[in-house]
Amino acid sequence: MATYTDILQLSDFRSLATYCLGLLIIVMYAKDKFNMPTYDRESIGPFAQLPPQFLTIDSRYQWGRTVYVLLLAALYTAISIIGPTIFNFDQSNANQTKLSLVASAQTWQAAAATFLISTGAAQDDSLLGRIELFIRQYAHKIAYVPGAVSDLAFSLRNFKVGTWLLKDPSIDDARLAERRSALTALVGEEGIRKFEQNPELEDETTAFLRANILFLTLNQIFNKSPGISNPRLDHLTDLRENREAFERLKNTQRNLLTQISTPGKQERESPDHLYAEIQRFAREVSLTIAVLLSRTARNGSDLAHRLDELGFPSANVNNSSDHVGYVSLVNAFILFGGFVSGLLLSAPMLSRTFGVDWTNRYLLLGLLAILTALLVYIVTFRVLDYSRDKLLDAQAWKESLESYSTVALSASILSSVICIVSATLVLTLFNCLQYVAYNLVSFVAFVMFNTVVAAVGTGFGLLYFRQAARLPRARLSFLGAFFNGTAFAHACLAALLVGVLNSVFYMYQVSTSPKEIYSRIMADFAALQPIIENKPDDAMAIYSVLSPGDLKPISRSLAKLGRLLNTNPDHVEAQLKEISTICLSLNAKFENQSRSSGDADDSAHLFDDPKDCTIGTLLSSHLVSNRAPPAGSTDIAIQKQVATSRNEGLFSSFVFSLPLLHTSIRATKGDGGSKIAAFQIWVFPTVVAFTIAFCFGVGCRHWRAWWLYNEANRADGRGQKLRELLLRSYGPELDFEKCLVFRIPSLGNLTPLEAIRYEDYCARLFAKVQRRQIEWIGCGYEHVGDSNLIQPGIVTA
Repeated sequence: MATYTDILQLSDFRSLATYCLGLLIIVMYAKDKFNMPTYDRESIGPFAQLPPQFLTIDSRYQWGRTVYVLLLAALYTAISIIGPTIFNFDQSNANQTKLSLVASAQTWQAAAATFLISTGAAQDDSLLGRIELFIRQYAHKIAYVPGAVSDLAFSLRNFKVGTWLLKDPSIDDARLAERRSALTALVGEEGIRKFEQNPELEDETTAFLRANILFLTLNQIFNKSPGISNPRLDHLTDLRENREAFERLKNTQRNLLTQISTPGKQERESPDHLYAEIQRFAREVSLTIAVLLSRTARNGSDLAHRLDELGFPSANVNNSSDHVGYVSLVNAFILFGGFVSGLLLSAPMLSRTFGVDWTNRYLLLGLLAILTALLVYIVTFRVLDYSRDKLLDAQAWKESLESYSTVALSASILSSVICIVSATLVLTLFNCLQYVAYNLVSFVAFVMFNTVVAAVGTGFGLLYFRQAARLPRARLSFLGAFFNGTAFAHACLAALLVGVLNSVFYMYQVSTSPKEIYSRIMADFAALQPIIENKPDDAMAIYSVLSPGDLKPISRSLAKLGRLLNTNPDHVEAQLKEISTICLSLNAKFENQSRSSGDADDSAHLFDDPKDCTIGTLLSSHLVSNRAPPAGSTDIAIQKQVATSRNEGLFSSFVFSLPLLHTSIRATKGDGGSKIAAFQIWVFPTVVAFTIAFCFGVGCRHWRAWWLYNEANRADGRGQKLRELLLRSYGPELDFEKCLVFRIPSLGNLTPLEAIRYEDYCARLFAKVQRRQIEWIGCGYEHVGDSNLIQPGIVTA
């Protein structure tokens, strides 16, 4: 078995140099790879081919690239740890030389670097390419790529036309008149007069005025107007490709003006088609402005100053700021489940439940179960929220089985990979990796646990998101959130799966572990015999207490134990007796040595309870106080000390394996060996799975609904705008609260409550409401309206 001590032995100059070289290759590769786009053309329009560096502010780009490099470095480190620990060590030979361990580690370090480089070089739609692509997409989101541009463009094209054109308190009347005159020259008097008659109306005319106000601003930028011009911006506007883009937008503006102002032509055009053309024009103009400003602004304050100069002082570069609060609150609920699980872990220990003494080892295993569950659900939630939102932003999401299965499969796999990598790094940091991944079988069980729990969590997470979008405001209460039948069902299923997986794995361990541990003990003992028989040179070494004569009774007991395991596996008591005999003989030798040397210390024994093989503190304290020196030294004395340290490692492996074998044989009794083992294997992991899964479900649905209602409640938000449109189109008898959670098939079965959170869905919803193309059956309004405007496939029953 490759213990954590083995891994520490790999930290010599050669393995460290190999790791650093691989890390350097990863960093150099990642710095260039990060500047490759991960977004599609539809999300950023004509600027999809621009490198990410041009689509955000410099400070944000540097931070995102740092996150990308750190994530790849973490993945590289995790693979370098997992490989030698799990796969490359020959567990039938515990007496491997240090040279073979180092060579194995070096091989995995080189393989990990090669894997990550090949992953990044693969196409983004390949199996390997998806791993690196997801990491790069996440880092781009951290850097607001292209979020800095797309969010700013969204803010620009959603300002209030009335404020800019009719009553802007930040400028005087003369400046306001200049604005009106410039816009009149661009779109004509008729469109402005029509808007002034009804400033609250949102139709094609208002959308066209908004797009042309943006185009007027872009025109000022390219014409280098005073107060706007600066050297960096002038350089960009002089570039040939930017000039060509501006001329193309000019032609688009003229064509749209012709369609709107030509009598009879507007009626012949489909209203949806014309509105879509205007929105596309506004998107491209706003994106052009956002790209130019992002490439010239040094930081957020400089960007805000430039927006103020252009006449958009209230433009916000990030309209989803409360999304961070929503994510944090869900994570807090998941952590609360971990806290409750921690209380349940400590309660039996405080009350001496089952009449047994609880040790630090059982406490550690319980904490590892809590940590693993927390990682699974936190990562699963973040991956699911990110994946689903990305599809909603691209108008590619539908509340259908196809979308559910696609997202659930990809999100569960990604969550499992991220959890395994994160758990490997965290457990290695605290020297606990050997408790969950000490051989190939345990590692496979760990992977299965993460994958199954993540898959179940992802499936129910999609259900929670759907329920949140359909949750009436009257049911949005904190206390009522805990009465969640779906979360209870999810928690029961998660607890059942964890209990079954643990029991299956435990039964496998019960049937195979005794012989595996016995083989390791015999290998260690065979390696120790020639060392002790040749009389160790270091009298301070802990194994020097033993003499060749002390080995004979231990050898006889081991031989008898081997015969019992092979021929009489059911004779548990006889097997335990032989192990206890070995522990008693070792304890007696150490205690005699302590008395003969005049040391009356009661701790001079290897086992606190040799009959049950409960390990003592002597061995661990000795090893801590006698650490091995650097292995790279050529001094003969130092090298001898290194050899002594390696021999002590063999002895410690032999001694620590005895209680493991004792516990493993006791487990074959069928009752788990003891009540504490049953609690450790069955009760506590099941309780942890239930508690954290339930808190995940409650928090996910409640805080998602809270986040959605935030937009509906804002005085200047899209929810209030939707209310105004509904009342204007359908009359006051329409129940707005029921309409908010009403499924609309033409929007992929999204509800208006969720649609107003996403720009493109919101634009489609507003357009259909104004044309009365939605029949709000069940919302207190049973009037069908103009049947000629109700298109097939849009009417809902």
